[in-house]
Amino acid sequence: MKLKNLLKEMNPDGTISPNEDKEMNELLDFVDEKMQEIFYEAEMETKRIGGQFRQPGYKAQVIKLIEKLLAGFERGK
Repeated sequence: MKLKNLLKEMNPDGTISPNEDKEMNELLDFVDEKMQEIFYEAEMETKRIGGQFRQPGYKAQVIKLIEKLLAGFERGK
């Protein structure tokens, strides 16, 4: 889309579609909810698998995986 056309379509708040802010907030809420579920599951499973002694090391592995996935998401992969 050309900048000239983009500027014509842009709302005063800088958004393009009328529901863009609402939809983005819904997406953020969805991602937050799913991530909280994943963190809870990872917490419970690392504790079950490794007990108190080995859980921190297992959680570190989960964190490394999440960081790797996040880096790929940031790069668009």
